[in-house]
This record gives sequence, C-alpha cells and structure tokens, in this order.
Amino acid sequence: IALAKADLSASAKAGGKGIGFFLGAAVLAVFAWLLISFGLVYALSETGLPLWACFLIVAALYLIIAAVVAFLGKKQFDKFSTEQRSVVVAKETVEVLKTRHPV
Repeated sequence: IALAKADLSASAKAGGKGIGFFLGAAVLAVFAWLLISFGLVYALSETGLPLWACFLIVAALYLIIAAVVAFLGKKQFDKFSTEQRSVVVAKETVEVLKTRHPV
C-alpha cells in the first residue's frame, strides 16, 4: 500500500507540474493573440482607415470566427446522446432481473 501511495504521489506531482506548464502556455498564447490582434489593427490602419474602424473590423472578424466555432460546437452537441449504450444496457439488465427475481 505504501508503494502505491508513493507512486500516486509522484504521479500527482508530475500531473500538477504539467497543468502548471499548460496554464503558463495558455497565458502566453493569450498575450500573443492580443499582440497579433493589435498588429492586425495597425496594419489595417496603414490603408488609410481610421483606427476606430480598424478595431471594429478586427472585432467583427473575431465575432464571425466565434459564430462559426459556436455553430460547429452545436453540431457536435446535437450528435451527443444523453443515453449512453452502457446506461441503456444497465437499465435493461435491471428490468430483466426484476422480472426473473421479483423483490
């Protein structure tokens, strides 16, 4: 039992460190996304558009992307079955057992 506890403890520490690294990467990715967004806005402003219009264009682009991603997510949720096969089989088994061995 002590060996199992030691193994689990080491695994939990490694998992915690892994989560920390992923969180750090996510924070850096958000910063990069913000800088890329501002770069895109200022690149658009070089076309002569006012800066406010460039921000609106980039925001609209992100809203369109968000709408497409939300639509794809909804399609995936529609495919999701709330009654998993294992749950259905378990319910059927309970019904069969009740008919054979009434309580």
